[in-house]
Amino acid sequence: MDKAKNRNKFTMTENGWLTGYGVGDLVKIKDKYLGIVTKEAQIDQEMMFPFVPVYIFKKKEVVELQTNSLEIISKA
Repeated sequence: MDKAKNRNKFTMTENGWLTGYGVGDLVKIKDKYLGIVTKEAQIDQEMMFPFVPVYIFKKKEVVELQTNSLEIISKA
């Protein structure tokens, strides 16, 4: 039962961003592509919005995308 509770944890960045993306999550990118999150959101940057590294299946490459361009399809 404790394991199920931990699956829904979210990360709050030092700048106040709440990110629900975890390694292995299946995501949809801009209603076009599917991908898998490869690392947690990058929070040590000077940008306004955090980035999430995602492996895009169709392009066969890892791309850093803003969190507002991703939609979680399935949690790992």
